[in-house]
Amino acid sequence: MIRAGIFKTILHYLFCYIPCFLLFLTGTNGSVFASRPDNDFTISLQSVPTARGIDERLRDAIQGKSTESIDKLIDTVSYFLSNKVKTDIPEIINACYYSGYYYIKISNYDEALYFSKKASEICETNNKIAVEVYAKCLNNIAICYQRMGDFYKSIEYIERSLDNVVIKSGSNPDLEATLYQSLAYNYIYLGDYEISIDVVNKGLNVIHKNAGKVDLSTIRLLYITKGSAYSSMSNYKQAIINLEKAESYYVQEGVKDSYYGNMLDNLATAYHFSDMKGKSYNYFEKGMRFIMNDTSFLAFSLTKNYALVLANDNNVDKGEKLLFDFIAKVQHSPLKDSRNYYRMLCDYGDFLRDYRTGSNMTEGVFKQCYEYVNNHLWDRNLRNKVTLGYAKFLYKTGKTEIALDSIQALLFDTGEISGRHDILSNPESKPVGEAVDLLKSKFSMLKSEYARTGEFKFLQAGANTSEAIVKVLEKIRLNIGEEGSRLKLGDRYRGIYIETIDCFKECYLKTNDAKYLEKIFSYSEKSKVASLLASTREMKAIQTYIPDSLADIERETQQNIGILDSRITEEDQKDRPDRLKIQGWKDELISVTEKRDSLIGYFEKNFPSYYSLKFNTRVADMKDISKLFGRQANYISYIVSDSLLYILISNRKHSELVTEKID
Repeated sequence: MIRAGIFKTILHYLFCYIPCFLLFLTGTNGSVFASRPDNDFTISLQSVPTARGIDERLRDAIQGKSTESIDKLIDTVSYFLSNKVKTDIPEIINACYYSGYYYIKISNYDEALYFSKKASEICETNNKIAVEVYAKCLNNIAICYQRMGDFYKSIEYIERSLDNVVIKSGSNPDLEATLYQSLAYNYIYLGDYEISIDVVNKGLNVIHKNAGKVDLSTIRLLYITKGSAYSSMSNYKQAIINLEKAESYYVQEGVKDSYYGNMLDNLATAYHFSDMKGKSYNYFEKGMRFIMNDTSFLAFSLTKNYALVLANDNNVDKGEKLLFDFIAKVQHSPLKDSRNYYRMLCDYGDFLRDYRTGSNMTEGVFKQCYEYVNNHLWDRNLRNKVTLGYAKFLYKTGKTEIALDSIQALLFDTGEISGRHDILSNPESKPVGEAVDLLKSKFSMLKSEYARTGEFKFLQAGANTSEAIVKVLEKIRLNIGEEGSRLKLGDRYRGIYIETIDCFKECYLKTNDAKYLEKIFSYSEKSKVASLLASTREMKAIQTYIPDSLADIERETQQNIGILDSRITEEDQKDRPDRLKIQGWKDELISVTEKRDSLIGYFEKNFPSYYSLKFNTRVADMKDISKLFGRQANYISYIVSDSLLYILISNRKHSELVTEKID
């Protein structure tokens, strides 16, 4: 499964956009997401002689324990269904379940849906007989929708499975933990990273309560999913800790499944964004050796991310060759014309657009992708990805108005269609990387149109859009727990504050409207103190809005996170670090972080005033200056860009902006 492969944006925007880490589902034979046939599955068989044993025979054939033709056995199951042959009900349910599982294995999701739904329908019409198989069938239906890109449908069926009596009773903790992992993946792909982490924690709680009863492959994937969610939130420290935890299970078991390469991909990318290039390249090379003969999307994801890192390190030729060779390999495989193939093709088009300007191939690549999504309109995620990629291409080729209209269509969903054609409008966006990517693209296009036409509406729309980007980034920053990560994120995105200030400066010079001067002051302050403000307000809020006991727990939890982090860093920098000691501290850190995440959820539900204050990023207005510094004081604020020094002078009577070029 697993978003990440991991960038939905390209590394050309490494320091402008949030990378989105995901793990992707493929049709690999060893998938732990599909509810596998059990060797010891027992159901009383009382069928008529012609149907006796079809489920067991099919199970054995799928598991390689017999040489019978799987296709012929499934044809027999289909015959029983279409001709309503009188058979033992549990047996036909089981046979349909195995058929659905087999088709998931070979990535035929239409057939998998048909048989899995048939099994669940028969269960439902017979008072949910074979309740455990019923829960597994619902899970397999969810997997089909997940791999087809319909994540909302997938969530619906996972939740139905979680509501099953078998899951509620706690009698199948492995399936329950697997369901939580699969659910968390859906939320990652939809951009709800915090919910994804909460869901993973539920799965980990199941594991903690049922030590030794959950398959280690499920545990590995839970930690990979959690690491991916943290990476998507730019919290690379927590991402690395959780991904290394998953790696430790691989080492412990001595196994390497299809998700092993994805774990290496995620780790390499997280190390890259943590400025540890040596480790990043080592993990990428390790991953490339592992996926040498693999054509899955997981393998492509690793190849793509490595190509983007290479291109940004001025090795475009090697990066392009990696992608070209992979696409050619897929074109000669059964994946040709699949959904995953067009996802790969779209990513290849993105690479060509950004690193091979003027390439004759780029437009043709995107048009192939458009032809596919136009025939699969239900696949909103892929349609949006292709539309954004092509819009950026149109923008680079001078067709800005068409590109801008496409971006606006993506920003507004059907519930907000009223703002769709107003370029001044921006929807209230979630704190996710996709929102930053879309808004940054819109901002660049508006700047281009203003430069071309000189029309004020484009300048004003650009200022509004840069303001919307800052709002999303502030939400992302406050969602990151560690102060160091918040500060690092602030440094990376400091440029957007400069761009916002510059836009409002131009608006002020054009109109002499004081409201734009207020905006300049506000974003000047935000650029300097956003992270510090978040920490300060945490401390103040503790004393007022929550009980002392909870304040003590939160303070102790944060202190423990800091202490453990310091111990890990200190030991890791030694010439001969104690790896066992480091791993023990990392395990403790994961546990303490889960405790903090649960505490935050409790605050949100039971202490909304505290939660609201903690996430409020308001800074002082210009009108507050005399109150803060006295009636006779002059307040001077400055901020430096690459080429300009902005100086804002304000007192109770007058405010003025001065800009000076930097030599």
